[in-house]
Amino acid sequence: MPDNAGGRYIFGVTLEQVDTLNRLIDMISAHGDVVTTSDDAELADHTLSLLGDAIFNDARTVREIIRQVESQRLGQARGSQTGVRNKGTEK
Repeated sequence: MPDNAGGRYIFGVTLEQVDTLNRLIDMISAHGDVVTTSDDAELADHTLSLLGDAIFNDARTVREIIRQVESQRLGQARGSQTGVRNKGTEK
């Protein structure tokens, strides 16, 4: 990482947020696939409106997580050393 990493990396994100975003994006994509192929499929009544509602809700959740991430500002770097040290090479 460059010495000016504090200037490059502004926000922090938790692993839970990353996992949730990945799950939501997968769901939105899957629902979108169903909507795209709906002309060729025999879907039950209200299926498209339910899919649209699910896509809307998942997108709203993604937007909320992005807002959370934007509020998770990283502080200043704690030390001047960056990177990974191998055991036995500390000075």
